[in-house]
This record gives sequence, C-alpha cells and structure tokens, in this order.
Amino acid sequence: MEVIKNKEKERKFLVKYLPEGYEEVRHNLIEQAYLSLLPEFRIRKIGNAYVKTEKGEGDFTRDEAEAPISFETFLDLEKQACTPFLIKMRHYVPLSHGNIAELDVYRNIKDLLTVEVEFKSNEKANAFEIPDWFGREITYDKAFKNKNLAKALGENPKLEMKNLV
Repeated sequence: MEVIKNKEKERKFLVKYLPEGYEEVRHNLIEQAYLSLLPEFRIRKIGNAYVKTEKGEGDFTRDEAEAPISFETFLDLEKQACTPFLIKMRHYVPLSHGNIAELDVYRNIKDLLTVEVEFKSNEKANAFEIPDWFGREITYDKAFKNKNLAKALGENPKLEMKNLV
C-alpha cells in the first residue's frame, strides 16, 4: 500500500454565494467518517475510490498521510468509526494564478457551504486574492474543522449552519 505524505497548506472560508457555473466543473461526492479525532484518522469514499488519512494537528499547515484502501477494508473500518459520515459534493472551481477552489456543498448539514484552497508556499497563501464569492475565513476556527463537524453531527443529526456560527 502506497502512502502519500505531504504538508498541507490550506486556507478555508465560508461561502457568501455560489459562483456562476460551479455545477459544470469537475465534482465528486465525498463521504467521510472518523476512526479517531485525536490523533485524527479518517476514512473517505471519493467516487469509487477509498482512502484512509492521518492528519497532524494544526490549522493552516499540517502533516497529512494518505493511503488507498480496498472497498472491503473501507467496510471493515466503517464499523470502527466514532462519528457519522459527513456527506458533501466537492466542486473543483478554477481560480486565477492556477489555484483551485474546493467548494464543498454539505448534504447532511443544512445550509453549510465551505471552500478551501491549497497552496505550495506561505508566500502564495499570503498573496492569494480572495474572490468575491468567498465569505469569512475560517482557517483557524476549530468549529469548522471536518472532524469537529462530524462530531457535532453525531450529537445533533439535524445540524444546521446557523448552529455553528
């Protein structure tokens, strides 16, 4: 099993409004649940692919190790999940300077829309021109970390965006 390790540099925002044409760009249905919140281990189904990910602590910069797993392994690990599945449609929206906005439209958290942009360096992240459709930055807001969203969903299956702010 090939493990891909990298240092993720990512800024995350709420979404003011959906950008024109977002439904026409490449997109994937993502379902993810957590095996552990600390340390952070998750399983994820993206289309027909299955992965297990370990993430380090942090906000803007964190270590990440990801490995593909089989469907059977996914089903076995699913039984060990400590959170319900977050379900979201991810749209890959092209931005200026070669950046890609990963727009997440959550299916099981009412009215929640987030967008993330990954960067190769701190300099590129700091120079990023924030598009008009991006809302408040939540990179450092722990309530909007996916592991915490999944935990909150477990506590309130009818979770809504208005309960998060």
